Amino acid sequence: MTKKKDRTLLYSIVLVEHGKKQSKAKQTINMTIELHPVTLTAAAFALFGDVIETQGSNFNTINFGRTERHHDLAKIDTLEQDGHTGISIFRSQPLEGGFPCVVKVMERHPLSSQAFISMQRKPFLVLVAPPTDTNKPDVTKLQLFQVGANQGINFHRGVWHHYSFALGNESTDFLCVDRCGGNGTNCDEYYFKSDNNRGPAGKQRGRTGQPLGDDSATDEEIIIHET
Repeated sequence: MTKKKDRTLLYSIVLVEHGKKQSKAKQTINMTIELHPVTLTAAAFALFGDVIETQGSNFNTINFGRTERHHDLAKIDTLEQDGHTGISIFRSQPLEGGFPCVVKVMERHPLSSQAFISMQRKPFLVLVAPPTDTNKPDVTKLQLFQVGANQGINFHRGVWHHYSFALGNESTDFLCVDRCGGNGTNCDEYYFKSDNNRGPAGKQRGRTGQPLGDDSATDEEIIIHET
């Protein structure tokens, strides 16, 4: 029996500089970065949030010794501007057409954390970048993580992330714990490349669709390949 070759993922980024005319040597920048998915551990993910898992966690034995309570696995941060903690279910469809996949948008939540756990215990991918003081993610600091079937993740406030990649051929239900209600805009979106439906590349928008800023000096293309 032939052993099936393990498959990995990589992404490549192409940056094309726009704006003021410069010399031909400076008008276009082509940069390709390959990043294989990192195994999700608490140490590797610490810059972006918490890993929700029982492995290595502290627990108390309760219910007459029949239950282990693995306690306080993620720091839920939802109370800013009168928000409250809510539990929702996100039903995520698998990638249309599979890989390669063009990443069109990343988002951040400036007022709260956001946690995801696969209810079907399916592995999934998360693409993240650290918080920035600007209106766009730093593409040179992107990281791709493979979330295990027995793990979940909690994005800290302000962390840039792509919505979760549901793998396989069927939809995945994610238990989501995040901020509901309250005041203010809690979802900023940054669109890569030109999109006729969303406006020019580099525009950061809130959920109302109104531009929040413009850092469109570069036009990035992020593609995730399966190899």
